[in-house]
Amino acid sequence: MKGQQISSIPCPTRAKGNPLSWVLAGASAILLAGCGTGSGEKNEPAAAKAASFELRVEGSLAQAKQIETEEVFEVMGTVAPRLKADLGSKVSSRIIAIPVRLGDTVRPGQVLITLDSRDLDAQQAVANAGKVAAMAQVESAKTGLELERRTLLAQVSQAKAGVTQAIAAKDSAKAQLDLVLAGPRSQEKRQASLAVAQAAAQLELATREYRRVKTLVDEGALAARNLDVAVQQRDVAKAMYESALESEKIAEEGSRTQDISSARERLRQAEAGISQAQAQLKVAQAALKRIDLRGNDVQIAQAQVVQAEANRRLVEANRSYTVITAPFAGKVVARYLDPGSMVNPGVPILAVEGNDRQVVVEVPESVFTKFVSTSGKGPNLSVQGLFPSLGKEFSLFLEESSPSGNAKAHTFTAKFQVPNAATGVKSGMFARITLPLSGPGKKASRVVVPFSAVYEKAGFRYVNIAASAAERMASRRLVTVGRRLDRDSRRPSDQGETIEILSGLNGTEWVDTKPSQSSSTAKGEVK
Repeated sequence: MKGQQISSIPCPTRAKGNPLSWVLAGASAILLAGCGTGSGEKNEPAAAKAASFELRVEGSLAQAKQIETEEVFEVMGTVAPRLKADLGSKVSSRIIAIPVRLGDTVRPGQVLITLDSRDLDAQQAVANAGKVAAMAQVESAKTGLELERRTLLAQVSQAKAGVTQAIAAKDSAKAQLDLVLAGPRSQEKRQASLAVAQAAAQLELATREYRRVKTLVDEGALAARNLDVAVQQRDVAKAMYESALESEKIAEEGSRTQDISSARERLRQAEAGISQAQAQLKVAQAALKRIDLRGNDVQIAQAQVVQAEANRRLVEANRSYTVITAPFAGKVVARYLDPGSMVNPGVPILAVEGNDRQVVVEVPESVFTKFVSTSGKGPNLSVQGLFPSLGKEFSLFLEESSPSGNAKAHTFTAKFQVPNAATGVKSGMFARITLPLSGPGKKASRVVVPFSAVYEKAGFRYVNIAASAAERMASRRLVTVGRRLDRDSRRPSDQGETIEILSGLNGTEWVDTKPSQSSSTAKGEVK
């Protein structure tokens, strides 16, 4: 309604003290104020103009403005910890001590809960003893097996030597048999004859010497001992001669039947010795193979060691669960149980939150799609976050966003990191996040008025508008408001001096900066 003029139409019932007139006037004011749809509507109903109530201008008048600002969307969020853990036990036990209280600062690895571990200590001792016994059994099995293997290896070696010796005896017996069967050779006969001739010559010489020495001894020319020597030499020569004659006789006669039978028997015994030695070797080798198969006993014992170690680790792990430590740096935010209480697996005892904070918001799908396509995603994306309870505003950074939305609410979850410099921000606080929806350099037209010009009545927002800057009477206009903005930076702010008007004004109206919420008595308005 550019250049809209506010008409001053007298109220049909202006009599003071008439309750009915007050009710009718109030109802008419609400209905007529709602007729202002704003945003440049030029065809405002004439009845709304005629029925506008006039209010006294209490403060100075300011003209509504149209400004160019970034298109944004404000969404409400809740501060949540980036890390939170409910600490409980994985074993059934009794709580011995909880050395922390609500609000205490904890460091990673700090002991927060101690549980009774006496039964687990006993189980751990049993598990340790079981492992030691299993290891001893393995060593015993290895030692026994090794000793038996060495004994059998010695038996195998001995059996192989017996086989070799038996083969050698067979070869010797066979050679002897062959020699006996062949009989003396002609060379042996001639050699025997020559030996007889040589022995005869030696005997003849010894006999002559004996006679000569005997004669000399009888004459007294030689001593009697010389005769003894000559007698001995003669007897030796005689024995050698007789032996040579015997050898010559044997060579002439050839091998005897008894010698051949004896040689054949020795050969048969040698062959039997080979069979016996080979049988003993096979027995020793078979026993050695059985020893190799018995290696499974060692493997079974080793498996029992592994099982005992696994059991020991399991008990040790359960034992470690009786001392519960802080998983990260932060603060204790909840304590559900006290010392002396019995606790079962899965039951929380303490709750710990990390020091980092984030604001979790649910963004409507239409806004989320535009927000992502316009601003993108990443750690460098910065948005403004207002914390009303602190009266502070901080720059937040997009940390993560859900790739899938809530099918029922049609929203997407986004999480914004709260900087460490944002002191005082605590979990559970309320925050307002301003999401940019327009790209860099893109602006949207918005109507703004001083924040003080807007007031609330019966759940609706109103402004009082005057026909001109010099007019001292105004009419009430129903409006829809948006964000509060800083006057200079035009950024959302809880302490902003201006506020967006989404509907009800077109940007040319004069508004009362200190509006009255009741009708003017000077003009007969309802109080």
